[in-house]
Amino acid sequence: MNMKTKNQPDRSIEKSLKASAHRVIVVGTGIHHQILGDVTSPLCSWSELLKQVSENFAKCEICGKSNVNNDFVFTNDPVLDWENMVCYLGNLCCNDKLGIKAVKVERKLKELSCKKLKEISKDKIEIYQKNNFIAGKLENSSIHLLSLNFESLAYGILKPKKRTIAKGRGEIFDLTSNEYVRKSDAKLLYDRFICKNHSNHSTVWHPHGHAGRVDSLVLGMRDYGFLPLSYFYAFNQFKKWENEIAKNLQGAEKYQKLIEELKLFDDRSDSSSVIHPADNWVTRFMLYPVTFIGVGLSQVEIGMRWLLVQRARNFLRVPKDQMPITEYYGPNDPGIPGLVWKMPDNYDQMWKSALER
Repeated sequence: MNMKTKNQPDRSIEKSLKASAHRVIVVGTGIHHQILGDVTSPLCSWSELLKQVSENFAKCEICGKSNVNNDFVFTNDPVLDWENMVCYLGNLCCNDKLGIKAVKVERKLKELSCKKLKEISKDKIEIYQKNNFIAGKLENSSIHLLSLNFESLAYGILKPKKRTIAKGRGEIFDLTSNEYVRKSDAKLLYDRFICKNHSNHSTVWHPHGHAGRVDSLVLGMRDYGFLPLSYFYAFNQFKKWENEIAKNLQGAEKYQKLIEELKLFDDRSDSSSVIHPADNWVTRFMLYPVTFIGVGLSQVEIGMRWLLVQRARNFLRVPKDQMPITEYYGPNDPGIPGLVWKMPDNYDQMWKSALER
């Protein structure tokens, strides 16, 4: 009889878990810095993007007046710079005595941001076509790419078919209205780009929005403040689904059951619509191996940091040698429980580790 001690890991489970090809890779502006080698590009620096957007706004496209004296001073904090810019320009334009609504200024600034990003993307597309290592992997793998960038240069060469899954109707969005979640943020949980190739397909998600939908962009403190509400909503949907699927299972057996169920859906060739409220990027983030590349994970990213803490807690009863990896490549250790920090000394090796795990 094959006897095993209480804490001895089940090697068949371990083998099954490690055989999963699905994984999550979170990328930020660092990926553009790597490919372009130009830290001053608006693709690599949000501060530079805001400066160029502010220059365009000086023409005051809201009221039509020209030659607005725009002497706004930028700092090294693009999130607060955005808020200060909204308030500054709102008071500066249109009427010296009564400023226009902040939401109207912000909308115009986001429109200009999308326009600027699209212009830059056209100029840089040839560079990305020559450095399409990510696109190649996405085409032949089952990767969930969480891009915190607003454009699609990193994978655009694939010309993935956009699935506008979150249309703002149905039970999912009725629930979010009761949870005080903005509909624009709820859509970001479910909207995805699918890159299909035979039986495998990768999925690209934009948790911070995409230039193709102006209202989705997350740029200022106000936007970042709303995100944790949507993450909390998505996490609760994940936990409800977890209880339905795993029932009384615990530890590695529970994790294996969840992974098997999620993979069944993700491996389907016709997975083009939302199946249930937990069918969002947060569920993948909670279960698949996760690697951060070119992401700052600053304090303003409270939503993402909160999810990482919840992920660590969720795996407490899974043996360490069977846990999915949670790794972060960056110059500084974020100090988040469960997150393994690695210094990015070699980009090629870093990507090989993330994409071929």
